[in-house]
Amino acid sequence: MTAEEIEVLGGTPGWDTMIERTRGRTTPQILIDEEVIGGYDELAALNATGVLDEKLGLVKRADLKTLYDVIIIGAGPAGMTAAVYASRKGLKCLVLGKDVGGQLNITAELENYLGFHYIEAQSLIDKFDEHVKQFEMDRIIGANVVRLEALPKIKRVCTQTGHEYQGRSLIIASGKRPRCIGVPGEERLMGKGVAFCATCDAPFYKGLDVAVVGGGNSAIEAALELDRMAKKVYLIVVGDYTGDDVLVNKLRQTKRMEQLTGHETLEILGKDEVEGVRVRSKSSWEEKTLSVRGVFVEVGLLPNSGFALDALKTNPIGEILIDCDTNTGVPGVFAAGDVTNVRDKQILVAAGEGAKAALRAAEYLVTQR
Repeated sequence: MTAEEIEVLGGTPGWDTMIERTRGRTTPQILIDEEVIGGYDELAALNATGVLDEKLGLVKRADLKTLYDVIIIGAGPAGMTAAVYASRKGLKCLVLGKDVGGQLNITAELENYLGFHYIEAQSLIDKFDEHVKQFEMDRIIGANVVRLEALPKIKRVCTQTGHEYQGRSLIIASGKRPRCIGVPGEERLMGKGVAFCATCDAPFYKGLDVAVVGGGNSAIEAALELDRMAKKVYLIVVGDYTGDDVLVNKLRQTKRMEQLTGHETLEILGKDEVEGVRVRSKSSWEEKTLSVRGVFVEVGLLPNSGFALDALKTNPIGEILIDCDTNTGVPGVFAAGDVTNVRDKQILVAAGEGAKAALRAAEYLVTQR
């Protein structure tokens, strides 16, 4: 089987061909023998289940039957840092991640990561990944953890595919995911005009009309980025802006953007791709339809902690409660990064918390021998 990579840009004939063949409006779009696989997440899921090997005619991977010193859930900054520190402590380590990089994948660039005046997010992911690969450990990317069992001596982790892994300790660094607005058309049109990352997808909407939903920093930043590329941007804010003053002031300087404060999103329209969005004024109750080709949802993040809710204590929004040593209150189970109640959600903070979690796990294991 041969592989062919086709580079496409928004607004080009190649872009139109990709949409026609896959019905997808994000890259990458992957086909195997003309079967539409989807994007990276779908490919990673097939890889984690062994289905990808079957589609490629390879031998199906055997289940792992190892008792690990530590299982790390998540391969973002916190999880990857924990993996490096755990490996340096000589611990037998398994990393289970939905992707490599976590929320870095929906970031464009960084100017506040120590050691770099400026670095593109993908470059930082590559550097993290290269560092992790220097150590011997098992990694399964594309794994979606759905359940954990924290017994006194053994911690069991089960993935969506039914695979079960066992470890003497556990570090949860599963991060957060974009929050949906829950309106008709949103789920059905995901990847077909509904997007959650302007950083990733803004170039594909060059010269088109788009809408951004949200009033916080992420929404304002998305709207400003899209304003440089799109033909017109509608910013739909259910109340008042909650973003930083410096960003709100930048909004006031834009000339083409239409800011619909005090409006709620009712429905995202379209059959096979986004064709519009229906909104309503909260003051006059007047409804109108905006003709757009893309809707960027930027209304915050939710912790990826659903698999742990029955086993660990969380706060009202689902963040895992930890102390300053990353302890969850369950012996041998630690948590780090944005999935926790740590106040500052920053890449540098997450990496530091991942290091702490690995060191605490190593100390815990010494007491269990």
